[in-house]
Amino acid sequence: MVYNKSINIELFTKGYAGSAFLKYFEGKADGFKWDARSEEGKAVAEAFRELAGLDKAEYGYELHCLSLLSRIWYHTTARLEQEHLEGPSKAHNGGVKKILSYIHEHFQEKITVEDLLRTANLSRSEVFRCFKQYAGVSPMAYLNDYRLARAADFLAGTEQNVTEIWFACGFADTSYFVKLFREKYGIPPLKYRKKLIDTPCLERIPVH
Repeated sequence: MVYNKSINIELFTKGYAGSAFLKYFEGKADGFKWDARSEEGKAVAEAFRELAGLDKAEYGYELHCLSLLSRIWYHTTARLEQEHLEGPSKAHNGGVKKILSYIHEHFQEKITVEDLLRTANLSRSEVFRCFKQYAGVSPMAYLNDYRLARAADFLAGTEQNVTEIWFACGFADTSYFVKLFREKYGIPPLKYRKKLIDTPCLERIPVH
């Protein structure tokens, strides 16, 4: 290989509009977990180990750092590109289904985002991205919709008062429950119950 001293350094800078490297630094990357057993995971782990063991006094320290960081970045961008082309993986869809099951079983309890992340065993960005693709809404929006649908069931099928219902459906207080119920069904809970009594065949809104 012949070294050309007159090489244009601007080719490697972001200020140069024609830089071929910009595409690897543009866009928003979602988080993910490396599988340490995979070839890519092993390569990344080895690069990090080499990086941590470098001696700053060694000749070419900066170039060696750049080489290792480039290796890590290559595997990272390749992984992101693969996920972009393939779409949600079976593991991601499996995580989403676990979240749905968890919500259906524990909707009466206090549920946090952290609870859902632990259930899916995925990163926060993966959970929100894949859940939105799968269900059309965010996990917490789905949780509220499911709780409201169950509250509507309680209004229709029991004689429980509003306080008992919002508590049984996992809401924090009456005002918040009534606010969300009105937004979803267009009327407050008691009017919803009265309308059901007056019109038994009222079409119900299904659970999303």
